[in-house]
Amino acid sequence: NIFDISKILELNPDFEFEYDLKKSVREFLEYMNDHPELKWIDEAFDEYCDGMIDMYSSLKKHFK
Repeated sequence: NIFDISKILELNPDFEFEYDLKKSVREFLEYMNDHPELKWIDEAFDEYCDGMIDMYSSLKKHFK
């Protein structure tokens, strides 16, 4: 679970999130829609990410 904060709470039991995830994602998407000049495709980065996902997928089956 990527949202497991138990280790953070061990170090700081009073920890509280400053931002709500749903609200933050909504604000980000609204911002990006208001600024289309920031939407561009980075082919090299996309290719890198695809390779990392493929590598992770092929390795994951060995650790179940």
